Amino acid sequence: MSTLQEKLIILVAPNGERTSGEGGIYVPITPKEIAEDAFRCYQAGASFVHVHGRDEKTTFLTADKNVYNQTFRLIREKSDMLIEITGNMGPLYNPVTKEWVPCSEEQRMTLLLETDPKPDMIPTTVGTLEMTGPAGHWAIFSSPPSFLKKFIPATIKRKIILELEIWDTSFLTMLHGWRRKDFLIGICRLS
Repeated sequence: MSTLQEKLIILVAPNGERTSGEGGIYVPITPKEIAEDAFRCYQAGASFVHVHGRDEKTTFLTADKNVYNQTFRLIREKSDMLIEITGNMGPLYNPVTKEWVPCSEEQRMTLLLETDPKPDMIPTTVGTLEMTGPAGHWAIFSSPPSFLKKFIPATIKRKIILELEIWDTSFLTMLHGWRRKDFLIGICRLS
């Protein structure tokens, strides 16, 4: 049974990756806006912020490491909040072609390896799934085994906490198979 004396970790995601701001909803877009919202959440008791960098022109998700770097610096200047960077990345809007394109494995690895200051945590799905993405567009979140075998060790080497997202029972089956091969020993325990 929980009491008010126990510690509680509150994680906030001020702008999500599928929230467009349409219909009058306030969504922080710029690094400064995201950091200010994170600080307000920190003042209200949050200790963790999940960051989705946004392109200021399109207002949609971006894989630009400079946006994340600036956002992280601004958050660290105001608080000691833990930072979780988005790891799966929904589709990115290309304003030239006006098309939605999947975030590439290279872009995801760049965010993992080159953000400075580095995030404290990063999530990734342990499989591939399809769902409705930003602004109602269909999205594929792709994490095939070949990618995960690069991503997971790189996360550990950079000393970033890894959150393995399980969205489907098939993800559990894959993790169980990896456990048998000792790929995930020390990362997760499955019964």
